Amino acid sequence: MKPLSQEIMSNRHKWSDLDMLTAFYVEKYGTEHIGFSKPEIGRRLGMGASSFPARVANIRDARIGGQSKYGAREKWTIEQYDKMGELELRGMVLEHLRGMKR
Repeated sequence: MKPLSQEIMSNRHKWSDLDMLTAFYVEKYGTEHIGFSKPEIGRRLGMGASSFPARVANIRDARIGGQSKYGAREKWTIEQYDKMGELELRGMVLEHLRGMKR
């Protein structure tokens, strides 16, 4: 039997590039045009209630240069998607979220 700390770590969500894109989109454009709330997005992606909003906040901090726990993954996501248009990003996010059956 694993120690509790290892059990918790093994149950942590592994963020895909599309999960990161979804957090980036929500930070930049909100949820109004995608039809899913932050809690629903988190559930669909299979994570705890606070994980998705926390990642959105990390991306916000990385975009504005604030002090946070953001790291290379957030910076990479911003570099990849910041110049893309809202409609193109929305289509990618919706395809990802609709493919998640949670």
